[in-house]
Amino acid sequence: MNSLNRLNKVTIIITLLLTFTVAVSAAYAIYNAYHQKQELVLEQAKNAFEKNLNFRKWVAMHGGVYVFPTEKTQPNPYLKNHPFRDLETTDGKKLTLMNPAYSLREMLENFKGRFDEYGHITSLNPVNPKNHPDKWEEAVLKRFENKEISEYYEIYNYKGEEHLRYMKVLNTEAECFACHETHGYELGDVRGGISITIPMIYYNEKSFQEVQKILFMHLFILLVLYGIIYFFYQRLKNSILEEQKLISQLALKDQMLFKQSKIASLGEMLNNIAHHWRQPLSIISTSASGIKLQREFNTITPDMIDKAMDEIIHTTKYLSQTIEDFTNLIDEHSSKITFNISEYLLNDVQILKANTKCQNIHFIIEVEPNIEVKNYKYAFTKAILYIFNYLQKLYENSLLEPKVLLLQLTRKENEVHIMIKENTNCIDDEAIKKLFEPSITSRYDYQTNNLSLFLASKLISENLNGSINVTHSTLSYENKDYSGVCFKITLPLENKE
Repeated sequence: MNSLNRLNKVTIIITLLLTFTVAVSAAYAIYNAYHQKQELVLEQAKNAFEKNLNFRKWVAMHGGVYVFPTEKTQPNPYLKNHPFRDLETTDGKKLTLMNPAYSLREMLENFKGRFDEYGHITSLNPVNPKNHPDKWEEAVLKRFENKEISEYYEIYNYKGEEHLRYMKVLNTEAECFACHETHGYELGDVRGGISITIPMIYYNEKSFQEVQKILFMHLFILLVLYGIIYFFYQRLKNSILEEQKLISQLALKDQMLFKQSKIASLGEMLNNIAHHWRQPLSIISTSASGIKLQREFNTITPDMIDKAMDEIIHTTKYLSQTIEDFTNLIDEHSSKITFNISEYLLNDVQILKANTKCQNIHFIIEVEPNIEVKNYKYAFTKAILYIFNYLQKLYENSLLEPKVLLLQLTRKENEVHIMIKENTNCIDDEAIKKLFEPSITSRYDYQTNNLSLFLASKLISENLNGSINVTHSTLSYENKDYSGVCFKITLPLENKE
């Protein structure tokens, strides 16, 4: 289930990352929409200001304009001292002079923009009371007077609705002195400002519609991505389930094969032990027969009986120990103990030597004495005997003479190294890659397989916390080199797992 759990975790992480990415993209798009809305309204306010300023300059450039007086457009009372405020045409029509501020104020009052935006010309010292600033305008004009800013805008609640208000400074220019010469202004002084007020309701509605489109688009993208993730998740999940099903079937077969191979290998070990018993049993038989024969001829003495009994008892104890060792080999639940690995390795060699099929093998023993390790003693013995069983079959199927086996045990720092070399040259390059798998590896006898090595590698890696590997090597014997393989086993002095 680990693969499926990993798939679930990765899928959740990818889903969260994509969701986060789409959410960030949506938030950024909404922020941009809001920012663009604000920039658009501000740009419109600036354009309105420039239009009003240009209109005022045009009127000022002409020294004012004459219009026909109407009910709404009365003569400017603040120009009553102007000698040419009122004129009459030759046909008797009356005209009145409108100065720049008066013209602009009337235009702003009578003509609002397309979206109800409107302007207001104002000053901290207005001649016309209608140009008196409100609180917001007054605060901005004071900042103009203090040279802090030359323009300012703000979005805030004005008259119960959200508005953008913009104001830019009006400086005193040469044209202004025609009307304000007596007001004490100098060229470049802050004369006042023009404020532009734009209701945001229309732009907010457009912005809301844009936000809806953004959210819908991102939601659609997210659903598509969810669908793609789900599609690939289901495919990978089904693939993993099929793989796990196959692995379970293979594991069951491997388990059966493992059990069968254990039984077969234990049978091989039992056969070796049986060969190992022949000599002790022969000693017992010989001692008993000798006592019987000497008693028949009345030549037996008490010392002879005691000697024969001691030999039988000693041999019986040896056989008993062999039975106990074999029982421990079968036991799957032995505990770690400290033991002399040098001694046990030599004992395993004696078991191999006792087999009549191995009596023509020349052994080269290079075992460093009295190396003690803390590990599973009987798991170690089983692993070594499994390897010996495999090598025994190689020797049986090899026509090469002489047959030589090198066994070497050394200690390096906190590890022991065991090297086992053979000279049969039975294992080719392709077979060596699969040597620890339950498959055929000998080109001489295709009924010979490496189940024993498979079991040995599992014991060494899983129980003994060690490692085993195999390489091609050469073995020197009686001034001649032979080809074969070398098994290298590395074990810790103390198994802490």
